[in-house]
Amino acid sequence: MTHVISLRWKKKGKDIVGERVKIDRSTRWGNPFVSRFHMRYAFGVIHVDDPVAAYKAWLNGTAFKKLEQKRRDEILEKVGELKGKVLIS
Repeated sequence: MTHVISLRWKKKGKDIVGERVKIDRSTRWGNPFVSRFHMRYAFGVIHVDDPVAAYKAWLNGTAFKKLEQKRRDEILEKVGELKGKVLIS
């Protein structure tokens, strides 16, 4: 079973055993979209109203089609590697 643990709650995740994979914005798995309202001056990210919806649309190929196509293809190709891992966000 795959588990997701926030780095802010490390103590809770210590009981979960398994190979851990970091999935935050600094990795290939990270969401390149941020909310316009929370990070107005962040660099290297795209500001949108709903970052989660934008990330899903980007991965599904229904929006932002020309944005980082190589990265998107790599994520879709390797997403199976996350199955059964402990995901650290």
